[in-house]
Amino acid sequence: MSVASLTPKILAFAAAAVVMASGVVGVAKADKFPNGPVQLVVPWKPGGGTDRSARTFAPFLAKALGVPVNIVNKAGGGGWVAWAQMAKWNPKKDDHKIGYVNIPHVFA
Repeated sequence: MSVASLTPKILAFAAAAVVMASGVVGVAKADKFPNGPVQLVVPWKPGGGTDRSARTFAPFLAKALGVPVNIVNKAGGGGWVAWAQMAKWNPKKDDHKIGYVNIPHVFA
């Protein structure tokens, strides 16, 4: 047998292996995430510009994620109270929380 005659057999074997492996991976897929309501934490009091922009954004985020998005306002310290709490979030316990940060404060 020549190398040229083995190449189609090797390609067929490789293709079959990929198809079988993809079937196995498909069976072990992860749970849907997020699987419950999401909290969008806004570091200012209700009614301000940042709160209004978060409330405008929330329905689009909810549609994209497929779950409700609830706004939670944490006012104080020009945003630092909420940001300090965000920095201490536990990835396992607080996995359905999103911190909202507006751009002017990132550059300040």
